[in-house]
Amino acid sequence: MKSGMGRLLTFIMAAFLLVFAGYHAYRHFASGYTTENAYRYTVYHTTMAHGVFFREETSLNQPEGSNLRYAVRDGEKVRVGSVLAYRYGDALSADLAERRAEAEKELTVLRRVLSQLQSSNTPTVADLTRNTDIDLQRVAEAVALEQYDKLDALTLRLQEEINMGSGITGRTAELEARIAELEAQMSGTGAGEAVYSTLEGYFSSVVDGCEGTCTPARLQMLTCSDLQAMLTAGETPQEGLGKVVSGPEWYFALTIPSSEHKNYPEGGSVNLGFPGGGTVQGRVTRAELSDDGTVMMLIIKGDTVTEETVSGRRETVRLSSESYTGVRFPKDCLRIVNGVKGVYVDNGYNVKFKTVDIIYEGDTYYLSRLNYTGEAALNIFDKLVESKAELYDGMPLDDL
Repeated sequence: MKSGMGRLLTFIMAAFLLVFAGYHAYRHFASGYTTENAYRYTVYHTTMAHGVFFREETSLNQPEGSNLRYAVRDGEKVRVGSVLAYRYGDALSADLAERRAEAEKELTVLRRVLSQLQSSNTPTVADLTRNTDIDLQRVAEAVALEQYDKLDALTLRLQEEINMGSGITGRTAELEARIAELEAQMSGTGAGEAVYSTLEGYFSSVVDGCEGTCTPARLQMLTCSDLQAMLTAGETPQEGLGKVVSGPEWYFALTIPSSEHKNYPEGGSVNLGFPGGGTVQGRVTRAELSDDGTVMMLIIKGDTVTEETVSGRRETVRLSSESYTGVRFPKDCLRIVNGVKGVYVDNGYNVKFKTVDIIYEGDTYYLSRLNYTGEAALNIFDKLVESKAELYDGMPLDDL
């Protein structure tokens, strides 16, 4: 009797567990909603593009000559009467002058180091080691980010710190010997004939014959087809001392696939990355679609002076827009309640409405501004509720 009753109770308990498990399995697989996590997301847009620089620039009406050594770099500010270059009678003299210029740079650094070692401002070994480590990290960062224009200054600073370390550890005799050697090298080199600037602005050693045609005024009538023709035209090398760009402003007209246009809206800020590693920032001032609708012309204006912006003409660049970081959620989850945009999230036992502040729209998703405080707005890791049912704030999840 007792054995039969025990078997009956066991059977009832097993049946109850099966029904309970089945109910929850049904709720899990056949419920009227699904959930998806909201998460932090960053959008970057990068496009390789071909374009042409337009500037106010004037060729220097002076012959280049032979055996020339420039005294200024491309992009350097010059005035009327500034020394642009030196001419030498033969190639050997020009080569010696180039070596003299490099020796002068090193001599300047070493003299500064020796002067500091002989003063009371000598850094400690610990400070010098820390500064050297920081500069080495900056060099690695510049290489990784292809910011090669920063390497010259960082290299000179590292050279100064290394020589300072040698002096601190008692090897000033080596430092003084190197200074004497450099001074001897410089004293044995003759000076060349100075070539002076007749214009004021930013110097460029490159002349391409387009100085009078690729001007900002031409952009007013430039069409997308005109630009495409310019990009496919051949270049004719020109000879000359160089040119002077009148001011820091430049325009860069480029073409991109029309499908990319939404990533670079008119008025938006963009970056231009050059093959040599330099990067400049500009703003999109105009956009025009090609006749067949496949290509978009963008006109970008900037005022950062670099070697590329004063000397480049037809360039291939890495075009990138501003990045956006926010909380990503699917477009299907967006709801508008009493004029307020938001989403519904799983609050444990019920549905909760959370507001969103949309900062970017993708093809299938939105980015909401990151929310670090409070529970009223969407946060990362919130579980978004996706359902065809009509949801409301506080709705029990069991009703779905």
